[in-house]
Amino acid sequence: MKESTKYKIEFFLTILLILVVLIFKFIPEYKKSLGSSDSFLDTKNYDGIVEIKINEQPDFILVTKRDYISAILFFDKKALCLYNQNIENRTIEEGINIIVEQLIKNSYLQSGSTITFAKYTEHSYQKVQTAFKNKLQALKVSVNYGEIQLTLKDKATSLDIEDTNSEELLRKLELYSKEIIRYDKNNVSKYDEPVTPESLTEETAKELTNNIYRKLEEYAAENKIINQTTNSTVLPITLIPATSDGTLFPDTTSWYYIKDSKIYAYISLTSDNQTFNYCYQGSIDTYKKGQC
Repeated sequence: MKESTKYKIEFFLTILLILVVLIFKFIPEYKKSLGSSDSFLDTKNYDGIVEIKINEQPDFILVTKRDYISAILFFDKKALCLYNQNIENRTIEEGINIIVEQLIKNSYLQSGSTITFAKYTEHSYQKVQTAFKNKLQALKVSVNYGEIQLTLKDKATSLDIEDTNSEELLRKLELYSKEIIRYDKNNVSKYDEPVTPESLTEETAKELTNNIYRKLEEYAAENKIINQTTNSTVLPITLIPATSDGTLFPDTTSWYYIKDSKIYAYISLTSDNQTFNYCYQGSIDTYKKGQC
């Protein structure tokens, strides 16, 4: 075989291998990630942060990288109309077009609304603002605009999130956002029977507190949390429903913390003056009835 023919064959096989990898690995992975609001943000690799409020709600943050929307952080239930809408990993202009259409579709954005842009970084701010205005102008929707300057610390303070460095603050804001998603998606308890004052017995109360504890375990595992103090506001235990009808929640005296990936919790439930409480000491099987 001639040397030149050999090189041509090797070159062809190399190109073919690259195409195969692209077709069967990278392209499917890209498609899987496109528009997903469930992936985790690379807090070290972004260049723009812009918060957008429509009136007071919806309230959300766009995190950008190289003029693409890499993540959306949600700060109220109304903002979840943008959840998993094929916005992430699109250009700012493409993503904003979808955002505006979704906000209008859900009646959160209409003529006379006030849109407030909060600038966290200089990069991408003007592009986000311009894309919003161009889309609304094309749709002939007349709105009012406002602008403010904010920092991650300002946003964290408004949400009672403990102050720390910028990278950790962004991660805590992301976890706050994911708990809003989680609460909305999982607002149905695994315990399917409605609880009445007569049916809240020691047996059912234990099943319900176990259910709440499992949700804490899922939260810690999914977010890879090793340590978290009792005063953290990322996932208040009092917002975790104990029942499928969402009428019973842990008492305000309930608390939990995470240490070395183990969850320690005091869970108290009250219905019609009946109170049952359990102290979990690092696992669902290690507990005692009553106060910790």
